[in-house]
Amino acid sequence: MTAPTKADCRNALARDLEWPFQGGTFAAALPLIHDLFAAYQRHARGQLRRLTPVVGAVELVPKQAYTDLIAGRTLVEIKTGHMDVDSIIGAIDQVLRYVLLDTTETRQLTHIAIYLARAGLLYHQPLPSWLADLSDEASSLT
Repeated sequence: MTAPTKADCRNALARDLEWPFQGGTFAAALPLIHDLFAAYQRHARGQLRRLTPVVGAVELVPKQAYTDLIAGRTLVEIKTGHMDVDSIIGAIDQVLRYVLLDTTETRQLTHIAIYLARAGLLYHQPLPSWLADLSDEASSLT
């Protein structure tokens, strides 16, 4: 599979999104968009497609909490910015809040995933082992 061209990205954005960029701002943002999309194509697209069906912007608490994606029975949080240790801790806290807020019986989440778009990394773990890891860390700190 070849990486998408800048024209591919521009066409996809023009077709699928109401893009807020105008004129020079769009042109300035295009290299970052291209890089994020290329990293997604190379590293995460196949993994995420295997988790189907995918639903975006899932409302966990009405008008208050939305997760980026639910892919199959996996909650997926997508991060596109620069990630340092504090940012990663924040992402983990955010996913934990989303898991705790999801009280529906229909979703029955079994896994969590955090996709770091700039790095092209997809962290994917079963929910029970992830929660056990977090509880072990918390108990070892006391």
